[in-house]
Amino acid sequence: MKLDAQVSFRTSGEIKAKIESLAREAGKKPSQIINELLARALESLEQSQKQDEALSLETMRQTLLLVEQRMNKLEQELEGKLAA
Repeated sequence: MKLDAQVSFRTSGEIKAKIESLAREAGKKPSQIINELLARALESLEQSQKQDEALSLETMRQTLLLVEQRMNKLEQELEGKLAA
């Protein structure tokens, strides 16, 4: 991935120290560690959103099935009353 944009933000000294420590251990620059962390976090967020969307669709499908069952039952009850 080509790194062609820059982002500036403030963080705590504690977080900065942790990033610098991770970078030293990995033999990388702090900016590389930050970029990797952001990429992983965004990927995780996207996957989570897709799962949430799938769950929402499944919930709607189940709700519609319950409504359909209830409508069928009411229809049968009404037909029974009309036939009587």
